Amino acid sequence: MGFIIKNRTYYNSLGQIVSKEIFENEWNAFIEKLDEEYHKQLDELISIIPFDLSQEEKMIFIFNRLVNNINYEQ
Repeated sequence: MGFIIKNRTYYNSLGQIVSKEIFENEWNAFIEKLDEEYHKQLDELISIIPFDLSQEEKMIFIFNRLVNNINYEQ
């Protein structure tokens, strides 16, 4: 037996009640921006890895870069 949800309430980023379509548009824009930022950060990280490192040294470099540059308080 399934459940039917008829009156779902959707909220925007400001906490205002909006239509499902507006909610989905805002959500999709957020995901797209997040994806763009992810790829930007990834490209930046890849661009600073020294070429003359071994695979293991590259992994250590990436690990150290992430550990030392991530802000854990957000």
